[in-house]
Amino acid sequence: MGKTNPTYREMVESQIEDWSRYRRALRKKWKAPFESVTKQMRMTDMAGGQQNPIEPRWTMFLSLFISYEERISELEQTVEELEATIEQQHAEQPAEETFS
Repeated sequence: MGKTNPTYREMVESQIEDWSRYRRALRKKWKAPFESVTKQMRMTDMAGGQQNPIEPRWTMFLSLFISYEERISELEQTVEELEATIEQQHAEQPAEETFS
């Protein structure tokens, strides 16, 4: 890695460059998510570099899966907090009287 082999970071950048025509062909609404994906791949370059993969795409995809798992966990936590808040507010409301 380094002098004779490209670094993982260089492999990631090369892959992103290979996808540049794909990115240009994307509809406008999909370009921001594409940029987010490439950012996530870049953010894990230190871990990927430790692996020194021959085929870096699998490591790139694993990085994305980890990123998505983290985001899903954050969203689940937010949902749980919102549900608890709603439940607490509902419990604090006085019961409505019904007349028969």
